[in-house]
Amino acid sequence: VLSLSRLAVACLGLVGEYEMMLEILDRNEHHESRVAAIHGLRTWINQDPQHRVQLKKAIAAKFYPPEVDVVYRLIWGYQEQDARSKQTSEQLINWLQHDRLAVRELAWFQIKSLANRKLDVFDARGTPLHINSAVQKIRKIFEKDGTLLPPVPMPVKAPSAAANSK
Repeated sequence: VLSLSRLAVACLGLVGEYEMMLEILDRNEHHESRVAAIHGLRTWINQDPQHRVQLKKAIAAKFYPPEVDVVYRLIWGYQEQDARSKQTSEQLINWLQHDRLAVRELAWFQIKSLANRKLDVFDARGTPLHINSAVQKIRKIFEKDGTLLPPVPMPVKAPSAAANSK
């Protein structure tokens, strides 16, 4: 059933059913289907600049105004330098406790994609108790560096040839 659900969502992505993928992302009980919707939306949005406008309108029609930019940004995704930001890292972890399933799933997708480590402690459809417990475990994992990725170490400057000749 899960494979069939994931395959069906992948097909929606192929035919550009972005509104249905948003619905699946926010309502489907299967994690694999929600992830397929994320991949489908991320692929679709990059196929044509007009898709960005269409997706933003679809998000605005489905989500509350304060959530529109959050969902849109999470679909676009984050880069490595974002994962090295304490503010971005904290925001992504905080979104794991958001009221909307889509925001929780998108935030978890980004954290797993950016963290570059094995993380299997979160279920976006979990009960509030399970979500809170998982978020506390995730926070502990990231306390060491304070970010999803540790800061890039500063390169050590090699002594110059002039300094060596003195």
